[in-house]
Amino acid sequence: MDLRLAIDVIRTFTVILGGLLAGYCLRKSGRLSEETGSAINRWAMAYLQPIVIILALWVMDRPGWREIALPVYAALLIVLMWPVSLGMARALGLPRGGKGAFIGSGMFSNVGYTYGTFIAFVALGPQGAALGSLYCLSFSPLFYTLGFYLGRRYAPGAKHSALAALLGLLRERHTLYPILSIFVGLGLSLSGVPAPGETAFVLDLGLPLVTGVFLIAIGLGLRLSAVRLFWRECLQMHLAKFVLCPTLGLGLAYLFGYFSPGNHALLKLAIIQSTAPTAIMSVLLADLFDLDRRLAGALWLTTNITAIVLAPLVLVIVRLL
Repeated sequence: MDLRLAIDVIRTFTVILGGLLAGYCLRKSGRLSEETGSAINRWAMAYLQPIVIILALWVMDRPGWREIALPVYAALLIVLMWPVSLGMARALGLPRGGKGAFIGSGMFSNVGYTYGTFIAFVALGPQGAALGSLYCLSFSPLFYTLGFYLGRRYAPGAKHSALAALLGLLRERHTLYPILSIFVGLGLSLSGVPAPGETAFVLDLGLPLVTGVFLIAIGLGLRLSAVRLFWRECLQMHLAKFVLCPTLGLGLAYLFGYFSPGNHALLKLAIIQSTAPTAIMSVLLADLFDLDRRLAGALWLTTNITAIVLAPLVLVIVRLL
């Protein structure tokens, strides 16, 4: 591992573990409450996250025709995991808030730089980082639309009307502004107007900052005892993330032609990303819409620990291809 990679790994784990631990300790010490975490999340979602989204999309390179299918592949995998997660949640007999948290955890995976794209970089080098970033392109649009729709639909006391849930996205700043920022960023990218020269520097600082704020807020509601309470749900989510999702991912990879001799890198990326654990954003989703936060935290914590243990095996598999 070279010095730059070691620095990136240390910075990543410092932000993730440091943010969660800071939030957890602040709540345990009584300095901040779990309700404060919800307010922080909503503020960061409305005013910090849109800036990062716009800048990241603005500087994005236009992909070639072979790579353009990656965000489509990722979007289809998210959508396919919806009925899978829904069926499991119903079989477990989860209440409304728990069902929403379980479905969100099953659909959205940790495909970004905290797991999937980082593993792709380790396995494929800079090409893996580039492909992983492209793969993540559809995550935010789906999270801020389909994910928020599910969150509002399963929130306590929410109406069952799909139209009411979708219209609700446009009424609150923490849901409206991120959606608008996606269109603004894509518009700037397609316009050909060059991004400011300081954009890369701002992103280098802004991404860890926004992630750290979210993780501190999530840490305020993180309860380690929930793992013991929700062990059945955690086992089911492991089945979803590490068996069913990879199976669906390989099926989609075959349909997209990633098994052909010229697309080994795309096949390797598909394997890595389809075995990714639950995304931290699923905990954020539960927090924003008052779903079962403890269940979402337990699912995120246990699947990510398992993914770290399984990472060497995933690397061996992709390197054998």
